[in-house]
Amino acid sequence: MSIHRRRYSSPPAAPPLEDENLLSEILLRLPPDPSSLPRASAVCKLWRRLVSDPRFIRRFRLHHRRNPPLLGFFETYGGESFRPTLDAPNRVPPGRFCLRRDLLVPLGCRHGLVLMMDPNRKDVLVWDPVTGEQHPIALPPGFDAQETLASGAVLRADGGVHFHVPWVVSGKDDQLVASVYSSETGLWSNRIATPLPSTGGFLTMVSMCKPAVLVGDSLYWTLIGNSAAILEFDLERQSLAVIQLPVDMSKENHEFTVMRAEGGGLGLLLLSQFGRAAQLWMRKTDCEGLASWELGRTIELDKLLSLNSEESKDLVILGFAECNNVVFLWTFTGLFMVELESLQFKKVPETNNACFCTPFESVYAADVYAAPAPVDYIEESKSVRSPTKPAAVSRSVDAPAATHSTIKLQIEAPRRPQATVESPQNRPLESLAIGNKHYEMMLSSEGRFGIFYKRDKAENAFKWAEIDVTVYRRSIYFTIEEVLRRCMVKAGYENDEDIGHLLTRYVPLLVNGVCMLTYLKVRSVNFALSPEGDRYNVKPKVSLALEVPLPFAIAISQLGAVEINSMPRRTIAVPAISVAEAAHFMIPRDQRFKAADYAHAVKFAKSLGIEFSTVDLNMKAGSAWWLLRGEITEEVFQLSLPLPESNFTEDDAILHSMFCLNPDRSFGTALFSLGELNAGTYGSILRNPHKGMNANSFFALCSGPLSTMWKNE
Repeated sequence: MSIHRRRYSSPPAAPPLEDENLLSEILLRLPPDPSSLPRASAVCKLWRRLVSDPRFIRRFRLHHRRNPPLLGFFETYGGESFRPTLDAPNRVPPGRFCLRRDLLVPLGCRHGLVLMMDPNRKDVLVWDPVTGEQHPIALPPGFDAQETLASGAVLRADGGVHFHVPWVVSGKDDQLVASVYSSETGLWSNRIATPLPSTGGFLTMVSMCKPAVLVGDSLYWTLIGNSAAILEFDLERQSLAVIQLPVDMSKENHEFTVMRAEGGGLGLLLLSQFGRAAQLWMRKTDCEGLASWELGRTIELDKLLSLNSEESKDLVILGFAECNNVVFLWTFTGLFMVELESLQFKKVPETNNACFCTPFESVYAADVYAAPAPVDYIEESKSVRSPTKPAAVSRSVDAPAATHSTIKLQIEAPRRPQATVESPQNRPLESLAIGNKHYEMMLSSEGRFGIFYKRDKAENAFKWAEIDVTVYRRSIYFTIEEVLRRCMVKAGYENDEDIGHLLTRYVPLLVNGVCMLTYLKVRSVNFALSPEGDRYNVKPKVSLALEVPLPFAIAISQLGAVEINSMPRRTIAVPAISVAEAAHFMIPRDQRFKAADYAHAVKFAKSLGIEFSTVDLNMKAGSAWWLLRGEITEEVFQLSLPLPESNFTEDDAILHSMFCLNPDRSFGTALFSLGELNAGTYGSILRNPHKGMNANSFFALCSGPLSTMWKNE
């Protein structure tokens, strides 16, 4: 008898596109374009279920975190205004990333997060535009409005859930101070510091306009002001260091930005003086550990972007996307994005204003529930449909959801509750620093103490002096005009007609910038002191880091409250602006401040060697230069002292001499109305200045090559 053995065969393997685990791995490797997952979800029911799973979306974002697409950018001083840069079907709707909160300044984007700062400088906000999660963070003591310009960055470690916020400020003792916030612990780290470059110590600070660039384990910020340099924050070693720019760059005014060098490491993108070429520098370290700059490629931007000589002069770097190696360049013709490796470029449409850009690089999986539903999701009507194969669907990611879809897969991300603010602890009353403490306590317990006030609290007498805006604007105009004329002659301009045309074009713009920054400074000083502070309620929509020529920046920085010495009663002089002039920010009613036009004027002035700087608007105290009074007695001009001589120095006279010119360009006319101060006469500090002293004082306050021009006049 024969025995027949049964053969048992394993069940047939599922086809690859039906194996969910294998299919998930395949879908995970789709390009990180915003349209990838919506298109995949329209294939069939299985694909839609896989790609709409929140766990898959998290894996998808994590898988592509090192090569995210450049979705667009936030305008640095446009609040949270997002500008998409991709073309359809990957273009993100402009309103998709919106916080609907005013007065927020983006400081940087990385790993899908955006760091926002509140202008009052009391806290920052970490925001995930894709999920909508928000994390408000209170700044540590001493890192808020008491300091100068500050900046920060945000990053995730190894793609995890927790994030870190490094924060850097320019300290009061000529130091850069930093601390790092950890979302895992909810605490700030110990402070670390490094000294500022020793170049006079005036107004060197971290730029808020240019976000930090992450290279390896270090963040790099641009330092601006009196000393242009790079600040390195080594996150691994928790150390700060200042890196000087290449030697041949420090003598000229160039546009530059920190970047990742080709092949890794720290790099620098430098625009030539007239903007026609871009130089790519690399930071190299030799075998002995010494680091130095090395020039790499040079890109001829005027040929690449088809710019004429006038347009290439006004190139401005507005942003840099570190993952995609894309630089944002502004010209008269608009905003360009240039990919530095392939040299492919694209003009961003509808960009009429030169506003600094904070690029947003992130994996945006779009809203797969907004994609057209696959055929087996559609609810059949009672009428019989033809069993024909549905046509392929091609749709932009911002297309509306199909009206016949019966299944909604939208899952709202959980949101953390708003942080609560704990009330501060009551401070103990200060006791007398001298005397018999036991006797003091006995008198206090017996109720035999009266109420005592310190003299500086009981006798504070604020006196306001209004600026004569007509004199102020006219003097600035004549000074800038003469300075530009001299600089153009030095630069080789010979045609008087061309010089006159350029002066007519750029001088009014630069004057408006100085007046706008003056308004912002006076507004800051008066907001908490003046009983009529409401006249300064309107804040112009301009950059808080507005740059003006360095000598005027010095003067504006010293335009603040001054405690008058040698007076019988404590008196504090405060600069003010009339209601009529404050209403339009000290700019003529028939003119408007346009950021793009002002950026062009600044670029032109920098090309002539003129230095620019920002001003710390948070500093309320100043010097007495603006309290000097210009007078003409017996046809002799003098800067007289309306207050005791101990309040003034020769430096005050130099600053004031840039601001007191008559229509015939002779010296005269008081700059401020000092009536409320009950000013007297205490002699003079300057008599009969020579013609052109206003421009000479300007050059004397410069540094670098221009600082010696006053000697030649």
